[in-house]
Amino acid sequence: MPVSERLRRELEKATQKQTLYAIAKQSGVAWRVLQRFLTGERAELRTGTVDKLCAHLGLELCPKKKRRK
Repeated sequence: MPVSERLRRELEKATQKQTLYAIAKQSGVAWRVLQRFLTGERAELRTGTVDKLCAHLGLELCPKKKRRK
């Protein structure tokens, strides 16, 4: 799954517990940027924005484990 899709899913989950505005304020990312990303108006985010959101949501980018044959 692409990082952007995973981040979008995690944001959607987070909005079930708090408002998008609250997430924006707490993470330091503009509300409009988050709103446009969730609706698909904006397909990509800057790496700094991704860093802020991952820190707020408690996410880490980890390498995919290789499967043994």
